[in-house]
Amino acid sequence: GAISLTATNDINITGDLYSSSESNSGAGQGGTISLTAANGSITTGELNSSSYTFDGNAHRGGAISLTAANNIFIEGNLYSFSYSNTATASEGGAIFLIARSGDIVGIPFKSFDKVRSPVLGSFSISERGTAGNGGNVVIEAKNNVSNLEILTLSSDSQSGAVQVTGLRDLLL
Repeated sequence: GAISLTATNDINITGDLYSSSESNSGAGQGGTISLTAANGSITTGELNSSSYTFDGNAHRGGAISLTAANNIFIEGNLYSFSYSNTATASEGGAIFLIARSGDIVGIPFKSFDKVRSPVLGSFSISERGTAGNGGNVVIEAKNNVSNLEILTLSSDSQSGAVQVTGLRDLLL
């Protein structure tokens, strides 16, 4: 199901949020994850909204939307994908990051004994069937977008579009 958090000031997620559908014989759509800090900043760990199945059709990954008046700090990967091993994988979900008066910053973390930047990943993969499009990624910040890797792909169709908008002099 969908996850929606709205706060007047800051939102600090110290762990991870998952709104995924997983099954061996077909999976439903991943749920939308929406965080809105009307007058503050957002800090979050990993967010995952996916549809994953081994032997059936996988539906669409859910959209991930982070909107903050100030900064957005990402301390984990943001994934919205559709995966099926043997059948059809639908589309990856869109990822929206909007920091109206602030920056969007990935906080490097340790994974498998390596320090790496967070990944914004929206993709569709089917190993033996067909796959839909990768999802779009939209990023809007005032001055700075840093320490993020962006991955939009499809094993069978088009990758998603990436749109980056600076509200002032933008540093990528």
